[in-house]
Amino acid sequence: RDYERAARACFYHSRVLSDLSDDKHRLNMLLRAEEYMPYASDDNLKGLICYDIGEVYKSQYLEDEAISYYEKSRLHFQNAGKVKNEMYALNHLGWVYMTQTHFLDAISCFEKSLSIAKSCEDMNAINLSYSNLASAYYREKQCDKAKECIYSIHQNKITSGQYKTLGDIYLDENRIDSAKICYENALAIA
Repeated sequence: RDYERAARACFYHSRVLSDLSDDKHRLNMLLRAEEYMPYASDDNLKGLICYDIGEVYKSQYLEDEAISYYEKSRLHFQNAGKVKNEMYALNHLGWVYMTQTHFLDAISCFEKSLSIAKSCEDMNAINLSYSNLASAYYREKQCDKAKECIYSIHQNKITSGQYKTLGDIYLDENRIDSAKICYENALAIA
Protein backbone atom coordinates (compact mmCIF):
# COMPACT_ATOMS: atom_id res chain seq x y z
CA ARG A 1 0.00 0.00 0.00
CA ASP A 2 1.29 3.49 -0.86
CA TYR A 3 1.12 5.28 2.48
CA GLU A 4 2.44 8.58 1.15
CA ARG A 5 -0.34 8.74 -1.44
CA ALA A 6 -2.88 7.87 1.26
CA ALA A 7 -1.51 10.64 3.52
CA ARG A 8 -1.61 13.10 0.62
CA ALA A 9 -5.20 12.09 -0.25
CA CYS A 10 -6.33 12.56 3.37
CA PHE A 11 -4.55 15.92 3.51
CA TYR A 12 -6.23 17.21 0.33
CA HIS A 13 -9.58 15.87 1.51
CA SER A 14 -9.07 17.89 4.71
CA ARG A 15 -8.47 21.00 2.60
CA VAL A 16 -11.83 20.51 0.88
CA LEU A 17 -13.45 20.13 4.30
CA SER A 18 -11.70 23.34 5.38
CA ASP A 19 -13.37 25.18 2.51
CA LEU A 20 -16.69 23.77 3.77
CA SER A 21 -15.93 24.93 7.35
CA ASP A 22 -16.28 21.37 8.65
CA ASP A 23 -13.59 21.37 11.35
CA LYS A 24 -14.69 18.13 13.03
CA HIS A 25 -14.37 16.02 9.89
CA ARG A 26 -11.34 18.02 8.77
CA LEU A 27 -9.52 17.16 12.00
CA ASN A 28 -10.48 13.50 11.66
CA MET A 29 -9.10 13.44 8.13
CA LEU A 30 -5.88 15.17 9.20
CA LEU A 31 -5.39 12.76 12.10
CA ARG A 32 -5.87 9.93 9.63
CA ALA A 33 -3.21 11.48 7.40
CA GLU A 34 -0.95 11.70 10.44
CA GLU A 35 -1.28 7.95 10.94
CA TYR A 36 0.38 7.45 7.54
CA MET A 37 3.20 9.93 8.21
CA PRO A 38 5.72 7.43 9.65
CA TYR A 39 5.60 5.59 6.32
CA ALA A 40 5.92 8.70 4.15
CA SER A 41 9.22 10.27 3.15
CA ASP A 42 7.99 13.74 2.11
CA ASP A 43 8.84 16.05 5.02
CA ASN A 44 7.03 18.99 3.41
CA LEU A 45 3.81 16.95 3.31
CA LYS A 46 4.33 15.95 6.94
CA GLY A 47 4.86 19.60 7.81
CA LEU A 48 1.68 20.65 6.02
CA ILE A 49 -0.35 17.98 7.82
CA CYS A 50 1.00 19.01 11.23
CA TYR A 51 0.55 22.70 10.40
CA ASP A 52 -3.10 22.18 9.49
CA ILE A 53 -3.72 20.11 12.62
CA GLY A 54 -2.24 23.01 14.59
CA GLU A 55 -4.61 25.39 12.80
CA VAL A 56 -7.66 23.32 13.73
CA TYR A 57 -6.57 23.05 17.35
CA LYS A 58 -5.86 26.79 17.47
CA SER A 59 -9.35 27.52 16.14
CA GLN A 60 -10.76 25.33 18.92
CA TYR A 61 -8.69 27.20 21.56
CA LEU A 62 -6.62 24.10 22.32
CA GLU A 63 -3.38 26.07 22.51
CA ASP A 64 -1.11 23.36 23.97
CA GLU A 65 -2.06 20.94 21.20
CA ALA A 66 -1.63 23.69 18.60
CA ILE A 67 1.85 24.48 19.92
CA SER A 68 2.85 20.84 19.72
CA TYR A 69 1.75 20.53 16.10
CA TYR A 70 3.19 23.87 14.99
CA GLU A 71 6.53 22.77 16.48
CA LYS A 72 6.33 19.45 14.63
CA SER A 73 5.46 21.24 11.39
CA ARG A 74 8.37 23.63 11.82
CA LEU A 75 10.80 20.73 12.22
CA HIS A 76 9.42 18.90 9.18
CA PHE A 77 9.63 22.08 7.10
CA GLN A 78 13.19 22.58 8.31
CA ASN A 79 14.08 19.00 7.29
CA ALA A 80 12.48 19.57 3.88
CA GLY A 81 14.35 22.86 3.38
CA LYS A 82 11.06 24.77 3.09
CA VAL A 83 12.14 27.92 4.89
CA LYS A 84 9.08 30.00 4.03
CA ASN A 85 6.77 27.31 5.39
CA GLU A 86 8.93 27.20 8.52
CA MET A 87 8.61 30.98 8.79
CA TYR A 88 4.79 30.80 8.65
CA ALA A 89 4.75 28.00 11.24
CA LEU A 90 6.88 30.19 13.53
CA ASN A 91 4.48 33.13 13.08
CA HIS A 92 1.47 31.00 13.99
CA LEU A 93 3.34 29.44 16.89
CA GLY A 94 4.18 32.93 18.11
CA TRP A 95 0.53 33.96 18.03
CA VAL A 96 -0.50 30.94 20.06
CA TYR A 97 2.09 31.97 22.64
CA MET A 98 0.62 35.49 22.53
CA THR A 99 -2.82 34.03 23.28
CA GLN A 100 -1.32 32.26 26.29
CA THR A 101 0.42 35.52 27.34
CA HIS A 102 3.84 33.86 26.96
CA PHE A 103 5.23 36.96 25.32
CA LEU A 104 8.93 36.04 25.55
CA ASP A 105 8.26 32.75 23.74
CA ALA A 106 6.28 34.70 21.13
CA ILE A 107 9.16 37.17 20.70
CA SER A 108 11.55 34.27 20.17
CA CYS A 109 9.33 32.81 17.44
CA PHE A 110 8.82 36.17 15.74
CA GLU A 111 12.57 36.93 15.82
CA LYS A 112 13.32 33.57 14.16
CA SER A 113 10.62 34.30 11.60
CA LEU A 114 12.15 37.72 10.90
CA SER A 115 15.55 36.16 10.41
CA ILE A 116 14.14 33.75 7.83
CA ALA A 117 12.19 36.53 6.10
CA LYS A 118 15.35 38.62 5.81
CA SER A 119 17.31 35.67 4.42
CA CYS A 120 14.60 35.20 1.77
CA GLU A 121 14.48 38.97 1.13
CA ASP A 122 10.68 38.76 1.29
CA MET A 123 9.53 42.31 2.08
CA ASN A 124 5.94 41.31 2.96
CA ALA A 125 7.19 38.63 5.36
CA ILE A 126 9.71 41.07 6.86
CA ASN A 127 6.94 43.61 7.48
CA LEU A 128 4.70 40.90 8.95
CA SER A 129 7.46 39.76 11.30
CA TYR A 130 8.21 43.31 12.44
CA SER A 131 4.50 43.87 13.03
CA ASN A 132 4.19 40.69 15.09
CA LEU A 133 7.31 41.59 17.05
CA ALA A 134 5.93 45.07 17.76
CA SER A 135 2.76 43.56 19.22
CA ALA A 136 4.71 41.12 21.38
CA TYR A 137 7.18 43.74 22.60
CA TYR A 138 4.32 46.09 23.44
CA ARG A 139 2.56 43.44 25.51
CA GLU A 140 5.88 42.63 27.21
CA LYS A 141 6.11 46.38 28.11
CA GLN A 142 9.19 46.87 25.94
CA CYS A 143 7.81 49.94 24.21
CA ASP A 144 11.09 51.19 22.74
CA LYS A 145 11.63 47.89 20.96
CA ALA A 146 8.00 47.88 19.80
CA LYS A 147 8.47 51.35 18.28
CA GLU A 148 11.71 50.27 16.59
CA CYS A 149 9.84 47.38 14.97
CA ILE A 150 7.05 49.60 13.71
CA TYR A 151 9.56 52.13 12.38
CA SER A 152 11.31 49.26 10.56
CA ILE A 153 8.19 48.48 8.56
CA HIS A 154 8.27 49.92 5.06
CA GLN A 155 6.20 53.11 5.43
CA ASN A 156 3.74 52.26 2.67
CA LYS A 157 2.90 49.00 4.40
CA ILE A 158 1.88 50.21 7.88
CA THR A 159 -1.57 48.87 8.69
CA SER A 160 -4.29 50.27 10.91
CA GLY A 161 -3.38 47.72 13.62
CA GLN A 162 0.23 48.89 13.62
CA TYR A 163 -0.85 52.53 13.88
CA LYS A 164 -3.11 51.51 16.78
CA THR A 165 -0.20 49.76 18.56
CA LEU A 166 1.99 52.82 18.05
CA GLY A 167 -0.85 55.00 19.35
CA ASP A 168 -1.14 52.79 22.44
CA ILE A 169 2.60 53.15 23.05
CA TYR A 170 2.42 56.93 22.74
CA LEU A 171 -0.60 56.99 25.05
CA ASP A 172 1.35 54.96 27.65
CA GLU A 173 4.14 57.54 27.31
CA ASN A 174 1.59 60.35 27.82
CA ARG A 175 2.28 61.70 24.33
CA ILE A 176 -1.36 62.49 23.65
CA ASP A 177 -0.92 64.41 20.39
CA SER A 178 1.22 61.68 18.84
CA ALA A 179 -1.24 59.01 20.01
CA LYS A 180 -4.11 60.98 18.47
CA ILE A 181 -2.34 61.18 15.10
CA CYS A 182 -1.70 57.44 15.11
CA TYR A 183 -5.31 56.63 16.02
CA GLU A 184 -6.54 58.96 13.26
CA ASN A 185 -4.22 57.23 10.77
CA ALA A 186 -5.54 53.86 11.93
CA LEU A 187 -9.10 54.97 11.38
CA ALA A 188 -8.29 56.48 7.98
CA ILE A 189 -6.87 53.15 6.76
CA ALA A 190 -9.51 50.89 8.32
